[in-house]
Amino acid sequence: MSPKPIVENTLFYGDNITILQEDFGGAPFMVAVVSRPPSDDLEKVENPLSAAIAVQNMLLAAWDEGVGSVWLSFGVAPPVREVLGVKEGENVVALLAMGFPADVPHAPPRDASADHIREVP
Repeated sequence: MSPKPIVENTLFYGDNITILQEDFGGAPFMVAVVSRPPSDDLEKVENPLSAAIAVQNMLLAAWDEGVGSVWLSFGVAPPVREVLGVKEGENVVALLAMGFPADVPHAPPRDASADHIREVP
């Protein structure tokens, strides 16, 4: 009996994986962020967290240049890992779909931060 896939979603299997492989859903630019295999217990936690911090900073820097993005997490699916050429032990932290947005909606009004802060005894 073969192991059950981590992600059970038909998007990642059959003809859909071929479509995904060809253009990753039409995104003009894709970035796969992969953390290296850990060499010890500390790196098992630290490597993906460090990569995630780098991803957040990449997305903020991209937005500062007018590039929109979305952080996708389906890189953990075995067929997607195969398409990306991810090696055993490596961790797909993020797939980033990036491009210049046709429209940028106005930011909704925000509550004052003081409305969400309370002192804890």
